[in-house]
This record gives sequence, C-alpha cells and structure tokens, in this order.
Amino acid sequence: MPIITKNGRRWNTARSFLAQARKRKHVTYQSHAHGVRVLFDGNRATGLETLVKGKRRLFRARKEIILAGGTMETPMLLERSGIGAGEVIKRIGVPLLAENPNVGEHAVEQRMFAAQWKISKQMGLNEQLSTQMAQMRTGAKYLIERDGIISTGAYELAAVAKSDPSLPVADLWLQFNPFMNDISGAGFGVGADPGFSAAGYLRQPTTESSVHATSADPFAPAEIVANYLEHESEQVAQHRLLEAFRGIASQSPLADMIDEEQVPGPAVQTREDAIAHSWASSHALHACGTARMGSGDDSVVDGSLRVRGVEGLRVADASVLPSQPGNTMAPAIGIGAMAARIIAAEA
Repeated sequence: MPIITKNGRRWNTARSFLAQARKRKHVTYQSHAHGVRVLFDGNRATGLETLVKGKRRLFRARKEIILAGGTMETPMLLERSGIGAGEVIKRIGVPLLAENPNVGEHAVEQRMFAAQWKISKQMGLNEQLSTQMAQMRTGAKYLIERDGIISTGAYELAAVAKSDPSLPVADLWLQFNPFMNDISGAGFGVGADPGFSAAGYLRQPTTESSVHATSADPFAPAEIVANYLEHESEQVAQHRLLEAFRGIASQSPLADMIDEEQVPGPAVQTREDAIAHSWASSHALHACGTARMGSGDDSVVDGSLRVRGVEGLRVADASVLPSQPGNTMAPAIGIGAMAARIIAAEA
C-alpha cells in the first residue's frame, strides 16, 4: 500500500513543500494566524485581516491573494468577506460585495461503513497495542528505531471493487487493519482480543451538503448541513459494501479462523440496516465542492481558480473540486501545483 512516509515519519506537504519555501528570503511564514476577512478596494482584493495570537494584524497584497483554507474554512472566509449568497451575507451582518449562491453549497463527503471480526488465533496487532505496557514498548521502538506500527500508514491493506459488475470502473473503496477495536465503551481503544477491522465507502457519492458562516466572528461555529446517501444508487452501493466485506471474510483461510463478526453483527442484513450502520460509523474527511470550479454560473471559481465577481483573489484547495475524486489528499496537492503554474505563467 502506498503511504507518504520517510524514515518512519509522515512526509506531509509542510515538510515537502513549505519547509523548502521558507528558506527563501522573500517568503514570510506566520503561524497562529486566523483569517478574519479579505480586504477590498472596490472589488479588488488588497489584503487580509487576521488575528495572530488574538491580536489584529493586516497583511497587504500588491498583486493577489490565494486562499487555501480547505472545504470548511474557505467558504466561510469568503462569506465573511462579503462573497456568497445574499441571505447568508445579510444574516452574518457584513456588506454584500459579490452575490454567489454557490459559496458553501455543493459539499460532497463520503460516509464510512465499519466492520470487524474476532479471530481465534493470536496474531495481528492487538497483542502489541491492547495494554499500556504493550503500547509503551511499541512507542519506545518507534522513538529509538523509527520503525514498527507507528511508522506505518492508517491502514495495512486496501482494495477497490464494483458494486455492480456493469460499471466501467470500481466505485467502492475497502481498507483493512490487522487489529480489532474495543467496542465495549465510549471512545476509541484497541481491543484485547485478536481480530481484524475494516472500513469502506462509496468513492464518488453525489449527495450534497453545505457549510456556511454564522457570524462575522471567525471563531463562531459553522452551520453545517450534512447529507449522505440520499440517492437510491448510493444506498444500493453502500449495502453492497457489507456484502463485499462478508464475501471476503467468508473465504478460506480467513474464514477458518473467524470466531464472530462483531461489527456490524449478523442482525444487520437489509439495505436499511446498512444505511443505519453507516450513520453510526463515521465520515471519511474527504469533503470538497464548497467553492467549486467551473465555467458556468453554478461555480465559485473559474478554470484559473479566480473567485468570480471580484479581482485579485483565487482559491487553491479541495473546496474547488467540482465532484468527489475518491480521496482528496493527492488532488489537493495537485491543485496547489496547478495554481503555482498558472500564477507563475501570468506573472
């Protein structure tokens, strides 16, 4: 399974891109800064008002501003700057600068389906993680050798599958881990018994949600309307996730060592059962679309990532994705690279 690690550490974009850029004399890095609103002279973006460790600070732009707040923060920052649906802008009490009802709308996220099985043979990671002493040994191994469980990715095995054989491409994502969670109480913990767990989702759902600002205060909670699996085709596919997991678990040699299906459990059988269990699982943190890119009036940014209705402002994050790509990490990095090329070519 491909993972972005180097020497046992996650090699994220801060290390691979930002750390290199910060070595340049013309780059200033400011942490602990929260964006309040974009400042404008007429309809041209000229700066950004921020709170840096609670103190107001302005950053001025001679050419343009690029927002990369993500699917949640970017639309709210646009709304606090007066860009968005008129009723939202009026409700939060800021002047309307550019009417665009698509800001904060068209959010698409995936709903997970969780499963796990208890096995009879002591194998996998439960023995290494289920007690405090075992966790201390695992942690020490990582600190000394940068190796072991902590140095790996979020899951050990992944697969794609078709919910319908007639589909041109696989629409389901399945991932597996060689340990079982403790489901006896609240919170997340590693079970004492050996087992394996799984999670999956529909790769490209189309049910839409929304994210909006509730105040000009950047620390006010967002108004989030979260919708999942509203279309029948999505519900059918989500149910077939359950069937796919059970099909894998029913095959030897895996089936020979399974004691019981703990999650979702044998009582979950119908499509309605599967949807209910999905709601009890979690979401994938792959939301996109709240400042989506396009060529028509149903978009927030154009093909060069410029925010419609104003000048000198672009968006370069997963919020511009017009549809769910399946996973947003690599596409978000690609958007940043594309933005850099576009901006450099226009300079």
